Amino acid sequence: MVIILVFFSRWNLRWEFDVPTFKEFWKFGVNILLSSIMVQTAQNIYTALIGKYFNPQQAGYVWQAQKLNDTPTNSLERTITNPSFVLIAKETDNAKRCNLIVKAFDVMTFANTMLCMYILALCTPIIDFVFPERWLPVIPILRAFICVSLFVPVCNHLQYVFKIYNHTSIIRNIVIFEKIGFIVVAIITYRFGIVPMILSTGAFSVIALAIYLYFVQKTSGISLRLLSSTFIRNLALGALVAAATFLASVFFDNSFAALCIGSFVFIVVLAILCRLFKPAFYKSVKSKLTLLKARLFSSAN
Repeated sequence: MVIILVFFSRWNLRWEFDVPTFKEFWKFGVNILLSSIMVQTAQNIYTALIGKYFNPQQAGYVWQAQKLNDTPTNSLERTITNPSFVLIAKETDNAKRCNLIVKAFDVMTFANTMLCMYILALCTPIIDFVFPERWLPVIPILRAFICVSLFVPVCNHLQYVFKIYNHTSIIRNIVIFEKIGFIVVAIITYRFGIVPMILSTGAFSVIALAIYLYFVQKTSGISLRLLSSTFIRNLALGALVAAATFLASVFFDNSFAALCIGSFVFIVVLAILCRLFKPAFYKSVKSKLTLLKARLFSSAN
């Protein structure tokens, strides 16, 4: 990987140490480093609490639920955030940059909400279809993780705004506050069970998101009201889609049938709501689908 990257980037190594450049990168990166250490520390304490106070079977349910939650949500976050960061960082005009930040935030919150709501609505048929019956206790734990994931990936996504404006100290301070609260609440609530513990620690992600939105306004000048209304609107649309999907699937005893019908209803209701409310990216997606349809028909003819 290193050889290929060096070859294709035409990077020439020089045997010298650039002190001014190191200092510049250090000021930027040390806060990211401290944030990462704090996140990992909190996760290790969380893991230790579960390993110490819950039996191996319960711990297994937690790890399986967390894996089922983290794989799609983390992949989605990286897919949207990484290209957004590169694109927006290159923009020098602040007005255009802010417009791109709002659009990226709209796409991220919409996509993340819809993914979480899909899993939340069809959690039972998904687990029942994919896993043996003994794994059904994973369902309430997975639902708790999904509720938290409505906010955590959005917090991670907003961190790139502070990286663009070179205010990584804000990330450090918010992460330290969030993870200290996370640890304290986990220590207090573990005795009430897994699900209350997950939801209680997730409450700090909601608080952290509110703080992130506030400082995005302070840093970039983007209206807090605009970002908040965008997020709430996407949550509301996701809740409507999830409700319709759940009601369509709940009447089927067969998990495969429930999953198929629920997925179909999810897509239909989502398309109708997008057509009615027209999110910021709706026209772009619609035009690309129309172009793809035209190409398919032309190639068929």
